[in-house]
Amino acid sequence: MNKTTKKLMLITLIVSLIIASVSAFQVLLVANVAPLPFNVCVEYDEGIAFDNPGAINGTFVIGNQTFSGLFPDTCLSNTTIIEMVCGKSINQNYKHLAAALVEDCAVVHAGNSTALGVCAEFGGWARCI
Repeated sequence: MNKTTKKLMLITLIVSLIIASVSAFQVLLVANVAPLPFNVCVEYDEGIAFDNPGAINGTFVIGNQTFSGLFPDTCLSNTTIIEMVCGKSINQNYKHLAAALVEDCAVVHAGNSTALGVCAEFGGWARCI
């Protein structure tokens, strides 16, 4: 895949995520999955799942910085979650990307999980725990 195709796919992903964020999440960050020999993004909650604990694992490039490791879903505040997602969970055309999404727990379906890094409902209120 050439550079122009990759750039067009990245722009398409960002535009798609922005359109989706009108009624849902906001995109905080988009990263490239590092090229070979890494070239893998592993997701542990199988996609955008605000009420499931999860993380992504891999080596990612943002600008000229490289970050490796496990990046879990986490609470930004007591009502806001950062959901880590591999691009391939959205569409196979985006398998070379990863993203951090931000969402207000009151907007998404909050389950009744007690795991950390999820939106959950307590006493009628959606919270990030």
